[in-house]
Amino acid sequence: MGMIVLTAIAVAYFFIAKPFNKSVTDTGTTRPANSVDYGPPSDEQKAASDAQKEQIIKQNEQGLPTGEPQQNSSTLTVTVSRAGQASANGSTAGQAVNVRVLVTGVSSGECTFTFSKNGQNNVIKTAPISYQATNSTCGTDIPASDFGASGDWKLVAKAVNGVSEGSAEQTVGVAK
Repeated sequence: MGMIVLTAIAVAYFFIAKPFNKSVTDTGTTRPANSVDYGPPSDEQKAASDAQKEQIIKQNEQGLPTGEPQQNSSTLTVTVSRAGQASANGSTAGQAVNVRVLVTGVSSGECTFTFSKNGQNNVIKTAPISYQATNSTCGTDIPASDFGASGDWKLVAKAVNGVSEGSAEQTVGVAK
């Protein structure tokens, strides 16, 4: 009998007090600085959105994908990010020479990699410039057998796009 009375009191409490259905009321406090406003856009936000849409339309009419840098300068910035042989079993001998270059200020074109060493024929390879989300790159892998001798080779990495160009130099050790 005591259990029935206790159950009846608990059920009455949940229906009358509704402790799990408490709604939060606005206390008049300001929202934190990092909260999201899900309300309709302001006139200023609408104007900024329209201006961005117009810019995208103009870029598409000029044949440039959106977000792609426009070429304003006749000089490109070229940075060699990798030039050397990968190690296989602790030795680089006979491994391909990997060359990777970052190119700033252009989204297309070609890179020419020229390796030179006194008394040896130059090793020259080309690769297209590839535009990616945040930068442009080019690179190639050159078999060690393309080099006439082991030792230090001078690398000149040159990027060209129309009238714009840039280059970078680095010494690269080659082990045949």
